[in-house]
Amino acid sequence: MISRNDYHKALENYISEIYKGTPGYTWEEYYKFNPEIIPLDLSDYPIPTEMKKFINRYFDTETTDRNGNYMLKAFDPGRNEYALANKLGVTIRKADGYNFWGVNNDAMLSYSWTEGDVYLTLFNDKVKFELEIRETEDWYKEKCA
Repeated sequence: MISRNDYHKALENYISEIYKGTPGYTWEEYYKFNPEIIPLDLSDYPIPTEMKKFINRYFDTETTDRNGNYMLKAFDPGRNEYALANKLGVTIRKADGYNFWGVNNDAMLSYSWTEGDVYLTLFNDKVKFELEIRETEDWYKEKCA
C-alpha cells in the first residue's frame, strides 16, 4: 500500500519522465499505474459515509491549509466544480470564472476550486470552522470586491 502523497508524487515524477522523453515511460504505462492507496481516516469528521467514500476516491494529496487545518487536494481540469460541490453537499458562497468557494455546514467542510485545483478543508471543531468561514468571506470581500 502507498500513501496518498507518495502516489501523487509518483504520478508527477512519471509524467515528468514522459515529457523528458525517457525511454520506457509512456502514457499507456502511466494509466496502468494503480497501486492500493492507504484509505483516509475521516472518522473524526462529521461527514456522511457515502461522502467519505467519494472523498477517499477523489482526493489525492493530504496537507494543511494556511491556518494548519487538515486539507485535501485534487486536480480537476474538466471544469466540474459545480458537480463536485454537489457531491459534497456544498452551498456556493462565491463563484466567478476562476474561483469557486462554498461550504457544507453540516459536514463542517470548506470547498474551493481555482482553475482546476480543488481544495477540501475538513473541520471537527465548530468554532474553528465558523472562524475559517468568516475569514474566507472577509478575504473575498477585500480581494474580489
